[in-house]
Amino acid sequence: MRAARLQQWIFGLIVVTFNLTSPRDLSAESAEILRQLDSLMGHESVSSDYVRLRIQLLKAQTDAYNKLSRATPAADVTAPSCQPCFNARDVDLVIARTLLGRITTITRNHGRGANNLTPLCDAVDAQSNLLPQLVQEVVSAENNSVASAVAKQTGVNLQTLTFVTRVLTAPFATRAMRLSMQQDLPEPSDSGRCPSCGCEPGLSLLLREDGKRILACNLCACLWRFPRAQCPFCAKSDALNVFRFDESTPHGMAACDACLSYIKTVDTRLLPEDRAVFPLVETTAAMYLDMIAEHEGYAQASTYAALR
Repeated sequence: MRAARLQQWIFGLIVVTFNLTSPRDLSAESAEILRQLDSLMGHESVSSDYVRLRIQLLKAQTDAYNKLSRATPAADVTAPSCQPCFNARDVDLVIARTLLGRITTITRNHGRGANNLTPLCDAVDAQSNLLPQLVQEVVSAENNSVASAVAKQTGVNLQTLTFVTRVLTAPFATRAMRLSMQQDLPEPSDSGRCPSCGCEPGLSLLLREDGKRILACNLCACLWRFPRAQCPFCAKSDALNVFRFDESTPHGMAACDACLSYIKTVDTRLLPEDRAVFPLVETTAAMYLDMIAEHEGYAQASTYAALR
């Protein structure tokens, strides 16, 4: 019944399409992502306020990534191992604290006063081990006991605190991934966790070449192959429902009736061939699906926080 109602909701919605070109390097990539995000402004299915927020957050994250790159020059790229290559020790606390200050200003300037982050900044300044503990909790995904305690202490909404911690962590996780992962996609896996940082996926993509599925990490944007009919959160293969607006629409979702999780999906075969595909842009463009899924009782693992 839930699946039937969800499909009826999707049939009445507008989806954004694009016609842009591919970037070649990190600088061009960031500029292209910003340009694609800006192109979403004014579309009925996307909140312009949210797009402005994501643009400013991406600029702050990119600045932090560039500072980190200058502080830690690239080493020789090595083949990926079976263990995640990122942990909380990889976070430069000075860069992270600067980024937190920028996020605080950004949220204040974009009308998010209800989630004032100043008490969080004060707590981080007063407790030198607090930020590493929050980051470790994000990457381990074991529980949110530290975040819950900090939310209670500072009055910052727990969901907001978790998202802010992910935004803080993403530049460092991305740096670790880019230094350690080969360009080829990792082999298909039964695990829905990122092979680079260990976090959960934030977007599912169907490849233009063969229609096979890859997942994009919510934190570092690493891509890896995953069985198309399997839920990446509970591993069940008989409870996944895939929904799309119509046959010409690239955006949809895969919702699991076993664990009640969902992940947004992009069929890249339905996008212009000359346009680069960035998970951050696609998940923002399809944000209307979040409201539909939540209305129907499905839950998202976490808001997408990666840089690309």
